[in-house]
Parts: sequence; structure tokens; C-alpha cells
Amino acid sequence: MRLSRVGLFLILSFSSLRSGASARILPDEAVLEKRVQGLLADGLFLSASQQLIDFTEWHPDESGEAARQLEDIERKVKKMLETPSSSLLDRCYAEGYEHFFNGNPQQAVRSWTKFIEMTGRESSLASRREEVQSFRAALQVRGEALAQERRQRADAQSLQMKLDRCLREGRRFYERGDLKHARLRFHEALGLNPRNSLALRYISLLDELRPEKFDPDRAREYYKEGLRAHRLGQAAEARGLWQAALRLDPDLAEARASLERLSREPNPIFLKDR
Repeated sequence: MRLSRVGLFLILSFSSLRSGASARILPDEAVLEKRVQGLLADGLFLSASQQLIDFTEWHPDESGEAARQLEDIERKVKKMLETPSSSLLDRCYAEGYEHFFNGNPQQAVRSWTKFIEMTGRESSLASRREEVQSFRAALQVRGEALAQERRQRADAQSLQMKLDRCLREGRRFYERGDLKHARLRFHEALGLNPRNSLALRYISLLDELRPEKFDPDRAREYYKEGLRAHRLGQAAEARGLWQAALRLDPDLAEARASLERLSREPNPIFLKDR
């Protein structure tokens, strides 16, 4: 049988769900042969295939005969689907089998649900009904787990998008000299991730760059600190320091010229947590 990657994932996940936390004890090839033949005699193709796939996964060097048996089962299932005289029950069972091993769990559940509803309390089909119920229940549990994982990933992606937006807007306000709104955005970022190093770094800078009265000496100090930051490749910090210098001394030509040169440089690299 040629399993899709999704199908193989499903069958192996299903195996772990049915076996629970305890370790599985797999039979040798002779015992497997007897067990599979018994399952096939009862028409339990799903369980037989499960046994064979378990064996081939754990004993790849001894899986030749098991692989051949899987192909035989696949041919029988296809025959059930293609033979016009096949009963509707057989077709539902076979469709679920095909969907399951081809990695289509939702379609498999639908086919098996129809099968279960149609069998009712028919005693002659009790074994196959129990088998289908077991496989369907395991798929539903796995489906719920996968849905929860998808929701968690979506929530994490949404949170990261909000964090990215806050950091991006915070930097934009900072570079424009709008320290009030920059501070709001970075505090919002910390609300989403209290350990975000970029937001913490900018909050620290903002604490040092609170608006003050005209102070040309302090302005020149900020200008020199900006030069040091620029030499270290810290373009955003340099820009913020030079803007702070101009707020303290709007006539500081060196700071204004440095900002103009910085605006013509390639895009600066910003630190960012991932």
C-alpha cells in the first residue's frame, strides 16, 4: 500500500492513541501472520492494516511479507468500491478505509458515521461496527487535538503581529521625536511580551530623553553620544539622541546635519526578539 505522508502520520498517531502510554509489544512475523489472517477472516481490514503498518515501521528489514499483505488488502478494498454488486455497507466501510489511509480524516469519519448508522444493532456486523467505532473515536480525538494546536498557532501568530505592529509604530514615533506616543506603543508591546528586549531598550532610552528646557551643553553631550552610537551601528539610537539634542538646542547644526546624512543611509538594522 502506498500511504500518503498525512496518511502515515494519521495511522501512527492513531496507533499511539489506541495503545496509550504503555509500550507496545509487537509480534514476530509468524504471530503477525496468524493474527492478520484472523482479522481478515472477520472482515476487519482496518485492524489488519494497522497491525501490518506497525510491524513494517518497527521492523523495516523484515517487512517484505507485511508490505505484500497490505497491497492485498488494498486490492480487496478497491474491489469493494468498484464492484457494482457490493453492498452499501461495504462501500461505506471501504470509503472510510481509503480516506483514512490517504490522509483524509474528516471524510473517513463521515463515511464511518454513515456505516455505523446503517448497521444499527445488526449482530452479524458487531465486530466490524466496533472496529469502525474505535477508529472513528481515535480520529475524532486526534482531530480535536489538531484543531486545538491550530487555534494556539493562530493565537500566537496574532499576538506576534500585534507585537510587531507596536514595535514598528513605536520606532516610527521615536524617530519622529514623538516621545509620548512612542512610549505608549512600547509599553503596549511590553504588555504583550514583558521580556521583549527591544521595547525595554527603547523605554530605557525614552526615560533618559525626557523633554527638558533649552540646554546647549546637554545637547552637545547627546550629539556626541549619538556619534558613538552611530559608529557602533546603532542607527535608531543615534537618530533618537540627535533628535533629543535638537530639542535642547534647535540651532545645533552638527546634530541636524548628522540626521540628514543618516536619512540617506541604507535602512538601519533594528534588534528584534523572535
